[in-house]
Amino acid sequence: MIDESDARDDALRTVAKGAGISFLGLIVSNLILYVNRLVLARYLGVDEYGLMYLGVSILTLVMLFAGLELPAAIIRYVPFYAAKKDEKRIRGVFMSTIKITIPLSITAFVIMFFFSDQIAVIFFHDLALSNVLKIFSFVLPFFTLYKISEAGLVAFKRMDYCAFSRDFFRPILTLAMMFVLLFYGLGLAGATVSYAIGYVGMSIVAFYILNKKLFPILKKGSKSKSETKKMLKYSIPLLLYGVVWSSAIKIDTLFLGAMRSAAEVGIYQTALPTVNFLSMPSLALAGVFLPVISEMFSKKRMKEIGETYKTVSKWSFYLGFPMFLVLVFFPDAVINTLFGYEYIEAGSILGILAVGFLMLNFNMFSINILSLFEKTKLMFVNGVVSLGMMVLLNYTLIPPYGIMGAAVATTLSYIFFTALSIAEAYYYCRAHPFHKDVVKAFAAGLASMSLVYYATKYLFPVLNIIILGTMLVLFLALYSLLLLVLRGVGKDDILILKAIEKKTGLRIELLRNIIKKFA
Repeated sequence: MIDESDARDDALRTVAKGAGISFLGLIVSNLILYVNRLVLARYLGVDEYGLMYLGVSILTLVMLFAGLELPAAIIRYVPFYAAKKDEKRIRGVFMSTIKITIPLSITAFVIMFFFSDQIAVIFFHDLALSNVLKIFSFVLPFFTLYKISEAGLVAFKRMDYCAFSRDFFRPILTLAMMFVLLFYGLGLAGATVSYAIGYVGMSIVAFYILNKKLFPILKKGSKSKSETKKMLKYSIPLLLYGVVWSSAIKIDTLFLGAMRSAAEVGIYQTALPTVNFLSMPSLALAGVFLPVISEMFSKKRMKEIGETYKTVSKWSFYLGFPMFLVLVFFPDAVINTLFGYEYIEAGSILGILAVGFLMLNFNMFSINILSLFEKTKLMFVNGVVSLGMMVLLNYTLIPPYGIMGAAVATTLSYIFFTALSIAEAYYYCRAHPFHKDVVKAFAAGLASMSLVYYATKYLFPVLNIIILGTMLVLFLALYSLLLLVLRGVGKDDILILKAIEKKTGLRIELLRNIIKKFA
């Protein structure tokens, strides 16, 4: 019989290996794409930059309908059948998804392409948006193929392949194409085309890796056992949840575009991707968390699921909290340094949005727990309630307060949705995501940032990127030191470092030894 603590340690090692690669990939990807945004914001100007990301928001919503959220079922069921070595059902899960979602995505492409004028004029009062939507419509079939491929890579716990296609290949291709097309003076059209080419290339690479290196989905003569009915039962409520939740997280941008102006969308879209860096730790961890706990669930290891849930939530907070403090204490300096004074108004909402995104980190793991227990109908209800709250708050606050109203509406909705998901996950799993060491991280971070903030204000009245970078390094050093002194690290954290060391080949024995002395 496997010891419970050993089973939990194995789960944490698996999560750490996948999350370490995924986190590194997300850092690289987000940095490259952020550079992409910086260049576009300065090159296109506020209005065209706003149109570009208004189009991205619309594309994101259409993608949901094109995919029916069936790829989520791949992550749920493939690890379950893989643990039982049932290849027919594994292939059946993939084939059922492909046969349903690809025709739907082609239909969505046709509708979006031919009705782009009506969407642009009727809803957003700007015909210039139409060309953006036409170009983005070609992405739909490829993006659906990518979501199937990505779900397969995650289900087989190959976050290295996932990181390569999503976090390295796509952003590098997008950035390269953007520089080429902007060099030839294509402006907004060139920026949109580069974004589309990045998605097309990523889709082809990801599917090739999945089919050739992990599982031969399209192998001739292979047999499959259809899982369509089971997957639809699982996925349709999840689709409805995905639609309403994705609508909720894009509703601020859409309302700004419809009720204010493309220029305000442009300003808002400098703050939003900046605070989105707070999501990287939880995105990396959540991506491999569900397959791991799904496998544990198949072996009825409920206690280990709860302990793993709490530990990965702690890791997410440890990694995200330092950046949260930077955005709260230095909002104007961050925006002015990165995007320029033209976008300085975004600094006024950076701290507000940061609160919502920090809370949303805990939500991702709670959603994984609900998905594990197949509570997709409940997730849909949660999404409807959250969407209703977002619509009401945005409709009320955006007309008089603009981007400030959008930021407050988003943050309040995220806090409410997170609290709801945590409570429901606790009901089914009898576990919560709040590790006792989170308090130590909070104290270490706040003390370190307070010291650095007042020292910076006293010594450097005018900030630049060199000063900001230096003070950031100092803050992180103080934060890490205080975290060690307060004994905010333990056995689980050493497991992470060992797993990352083994997977990446990095030699971090000195760091592990330091942590051991304080654990």
